[in-house]
Amino acid sequence: RHALAKEPGLRKVLEKDFKELLEKIDAPNKSRWDYITEWHDKRATELFGTKLGRKLKGRESDKYYKGHDIEYKSDNFAKGPRSQDSIDRMAEQITKDIENLRLGTANPHWHFEHDPRVAPEMAPLLKRIEDAGLSWTWGSSTPSL
Repeated sequence: RHALAKEPGLRKVLEKDFKELLEKIDAPNKSRWDYITEWHDKRATELFGTKLGRKLKGRESDKYYKGHDIEYKSDNFAKGPRSQDSIDRMAEQITKDIENLRLGTANPHWHFEHDPRVAPEMAPLLKRIEDAGLSWTWGSSTPSL
């Protein structure tokens, strides 16, 4: 071992640099989905803190924040329409959120990083969210709940 590595501050820097180097080496093995998921999770933590979402009947939220089960969507709706699979998945999530709200086991809140109203395919989903009494917000900062 190198003598400088025994210094606590330097050791911490070296360990961080080494970890980043190892991550770069592993990077070619990551898929596009891995990068999207990492960014989504990092951003959700920046907005809503480190408390993980609750696992409820058929549903797991991204975060649990101020008594709300947060569903965080990072999609940029201005870049083009969602795939049918994406729409179907959101519809299924909304159905489960409505049921859990009805049962009193969840307090769902949907937060969109970008304004979903710019995407025509989102209109029926937003209507279902609103008609069911689920709350939703959009923006790049933490909503006041």
